[in-house]
Parts: sequence; structure tokens; C-alpha cells
Amino acid sequence: MEVLVSMYSSDTKRILAYSTISHCGFLMVAYTTNVIEYTLAYLYIHGFFKAAIFMSVGNVNRFSRNNQDFKKMGNYYKILPFDCFMCLVGLLNLSGLPFTLGFYIKHLLFIGLNNNPIIFNFILINCLFAAFTGLFY
Repeated sequence: MEVLVSMYSSDTKRILAYSTISHCGFLMVAYTTNVIEYTLAYLYIHGFFKAAIFMSVGNVNRFSRNNQDFKKMGNYYKILPFDCFMCLVGLLNLSGLPFTLGFYIKHLLFIGLNNNPIIFNFILINCLFAAFTGLFY
């Protein structure tokens, strides 16, 4: 649900906060697998890349005189190339695109779900929907 709300928001802090809430759903799925190693790995990877995004977006907001509406921002990749690169790296990893750490940790979550065949289909469909809609914000 938070993904749908963040898709129509234009405030940078709200978008990041709603995406964090949607990733908490993946943490709950990781917890249901009873494999603590996957849960901790997902928590650390998500925290690392989300912190990189928060710091980069905070620097862009500060540079734009505390303007948080991304519709009024633009062309910061020329002025702040490192921050834009860090946002790109973080977003690619958090969205779970192939050959990134986010992809591998979400793959481990699905492997952990195979240990619980009763809830596998229900959680798999919901996780795939959440991962697909996570690409849009």
C-alpha cells in the first residue's frame, strides 16, 4: 500500500519513508522463513543502501535551499555527480535488479520460503508484486 502512496507523492522525504515501510514487509517475510542469517543480511544491505540514498538526497535538498519537491529540481547531476551516482547505485540495489546485492538477498528470501511450502505461494505472489511496484518510485 505504501508503494502506491509514494508513487503519487512529490516530496523526497515522504517517498524515502514510504519505501522504507514497504521494505519492512520484506523483513517480515524474511522473519517468517526462520532463517535469521537471511533476515540480518537483508537488514544490513537495506540499511546500508538506504543510508546512502538518504545522505545523497539530503545533500541535494540542502543544495536546493531545502526544497523537497522533486518536481522543482533538475540538472543536479551536472553539479552534484557523486550524489547522483550514489542515489543511482542505492536505487538499483534496493529495487533488486539482477546482479546487484538487492537481487541476491531477495533471492535468498525466496530460497528460505521454500522451507515453508504452506505459505510459499501466498508470500511469493505478494513479494513479487511488491518488488515489481518498487521499481516505480
